[in-house]
Parts: sequence; C-alpha cells; structure tokens
Amino acid sequence: MTSASKQVSVVISRDGPYIVSGDATLSEEIIGTNTGGESIKWQRGKAYDSPAKYALCRCGRSSKAPFCDGTHARAGFNGTETAPRTPYAAQAFVFDGPDLSLMDARHLCADARFCDPNGKVWNQVARTDDPAVRAMFLSQVHNCPAGRLVAFDKVAGKTIEPHAPLAIGLIEDPVEGCSGPIWLRGADFGGRSSIRGPQQHDRLPLRGIEEQAVLRRQPRLDRISRNAECIAREFNP
Repeated sequence: MTSASKQVSVVISRDGPYIVSGDATLSEEIIGTNTGGESIKWQRGKAYDSPAKYALCRCGRSSKAPFCDGTHARAGFNGTETAPRTPYAAQAFVFDGPDLSLMDARHLCADARFCDPNGKVWNQVARTDDPAVRAMFLSQVHNCPAGRLVAFDKVAGKTIEPHAPLAIGLIEDPVEGCSGPIWLRGADFGGRSSIRGPQQHDRLPLRGIEEQAVLRRQPRLDRISRNAECIAREFNP
C-alpha cells in the first residue's frame, strides 16, 4: 500500500492516551551519533505490532509502554494542552541565504540536536549555494523531529520536505538517557490524516521527556508566501 492511500487519525483523549487509528507503522527511532556524541542519523529500533486501533501512553507511567495501560486514570494525570493555534509561518524567524532560507520556530524544539553538527544549520544557510553545504544543511534540517526547522527554496518558491512513508516513531535518545517524544512523520501524511483532541488546543509546543510524551508532526506550513523576501519582511523582527 502506498502512502497516498493511507488514512491515519490520532485523537488526543481528555486526560488520557493518544488513540491511533489507521495504517501507520510503529517503531523506535534511535538518535545515532558520531564519536563526538553529535546527532547525525536516525537508526531504526524495535518495531511494534500495531492493530487497526490502539492507545499510546501520554502520562509516561504505563507499565506497557508505549501502549496505555490505564495508569493515567489512577494517577490523576492532567493532560490539558496549551499549544497556540498560530500558523507555523507566523511563529518562525527567517534566516536568509543565497539559495535557501531557514525558517525556525524555536519554541518547538525537541532537543534532538541534529541542528548542531558541522557548524550549526543557522551558519550553514549562508553557504547553501555550495552543493556540498546545501546537501549537509538539508539533511540536518530534515532530521529535526519536532517541526522546528523548515528549509525554503527561494528559487522554486516553496518549502523542501522529504517524502517519507507515513509512520509513528518512538524516539530514543541514548546520549541523554531518555525517551520521547512520539513522532508522526510523512511528507504528505498520506491521502488523509488528522490530529485532534477534546481540548481547545490539541498540540503541545514543548518536549516531554520521561514524564510525558509529546505528539509531533513533521514540518508542515499552514500557509506561507511563495516569495522568500516577503516572508523575511513579514516575520523578521
């Protein structure tokens, strides 16, 4: 089955788990590092059998992790979310480069640290007219699991996003010795997908390590100008 035919829904239940329905693989995604401990690649870990509908723990206390075992009810978990509904483009600061621009919504950071190697992506963007630097820059931006960083092609007038199968990844960070967040990825989210919740705000902007898992989407823009100069004028302070 191709990603275009997949339909996935993730419901954030009130003070409870993520309810996942549809066709998406579920597996661990491990942050792979170099000898210096820098994040450089994703390594596939344990794959989980997932039924057509299942519940993923959100309180961080389940004995059946990553699946929910009902502990949230006994523990009195408060799952109220406070994320704003502001479109991504209105939250992002733009770092301009010769061929590409980097859009950065800093508060979405999940601290996966893929942006740091090779002199940091914020410095690389100024040299994206060099093919080697461009490739390195895009690789690091696309490895960001939180949706913080987005590359914008000024010539083509559109964002650059990898095309990946729709999947849910459970992030493991051996360097920091922690687990989380939960990552819903896929360039176009299949033919149809949704994330919704009972509260007014159904997506969390901050990472949750150990105590709470956080559901994230690969970078998607609600609306963005096709002119990079207009983006810079509108969103740069």
